[in-house]
Amino acid sequence: MSEMTFKLYSPLTAELLSDGSEYRNDTDSIVLRGYELTDYVEAITAQIAEEGTNIEQYMDAEDDPYLAAHVKSIRLSVEERDGELCGCATVIVDEDLTERGWNDLQDYITGQYSDGWGEGFEQRDIEVEDGILIWLEAGETSYCLFVDELLGEQQVVVKPLPSFLNSFNIKRSGIAGCTILGDGNISIILDVANLYHS
Repeated sequence: MSEMTFKLYSPLTAELLSDGSEYRNDTDSIVLRGYELTDYVEAITAQIAEEGTNIEQYMDAEDDPYLAAHVKSIRLSVEERDGELCGCATVIVDEDLTERGWNDLQDYITGQYSDGWGEGFEQRDIEVEDGILIWLEAGETSYCLFVDELLGEQQVVVKPLPSFLNSFNIKRSGIAGCTILGDGNISIILDVANLYHS
């Protein structure tokens, strides 16, 4: 049987934060949809190339022998479709997959976006003329945060916000909690999925 090639697309969004923003609220951020991200295609493409475009290499033949046997290549990129920038997985298989095979493939790609390849990719900054794009994955959706500056990276323990703040609906504004930094300062922890939906 001859090889088949197909593409799976996912939406991209980004959040542009103004200078000095500590957290997102309706007055100091701009949500950028796929059609607004087309200006950044070169920077995002370069970062994907640096991270590595193929993810079939992470497939475990013991866990999923069917996919490992039939999927020959999964190459990640971004493409413009109908004027919008989308995430794209170009897949090459040696035969049409079974229904279970299609479901397993979608689960595999989603897992790579959120935990595997995507986890490594989202930890790298994409410097563009106007600032820095940070690629994040939450569930089946890709996000880009546009920030002015990164101050550093560290592992933290997320603590709940004080209860008196609940009356301000802060969690619905995309704030997951807070943490105490090594120098004693308190830092806000963002909930990216909530930022997108709010």
